[in-house]
Amino acid sequence: MNDTVHKMAGRFTQKKFFLLFMCMAGVALLLFSQKTNDQTKSGTTLSYRETTQHTIEQMVRAVSGDEEAYVYLTWEQAATDQSVFSDTTTEEKEATPVGIAVFCQNAADYETQLALCQMLSQTFDVSYHRIYIAQR
Repeated sequence: MNDTVHKMAGRFTQKKFFLLFMCMAGVALLLFSQKTNDQTKSGTTLSYRETTQHTIEQMVRAVSGDEEAYVYLTWEQAATDQSVFSDTTTEEKEATPVGIAVFCQNAADYETQLALCQMLSQTFDVSYHRIYIAQR
């Protein structure tokens, strides 16, 4: 009977140790997954900027007819979502283009300038005075 009690006590402490180990591993996974979440957010912001600039360049090239036209963008970080938990506050920021500079061959043509300004202003909600079009 004594041997049976010792075996059961040994199994109980092994189970307790195993559960404690699993809890610690779970907490560690939660902590490390939070860091990768933050890294992913900044990565998507960069790819959004690159994708937006590439899209604008393709649109400008299609309207102007210049395959070597290029675009520069100025960005603004605007807070969109705010989460408040007890004493911590997190904000998700969204980058939006606020200024667009276009350099293309047909920039001297008034109709090309007008078409580019209208397209960029309406598509990206940027006012006309924040769009600059110049001869390349």
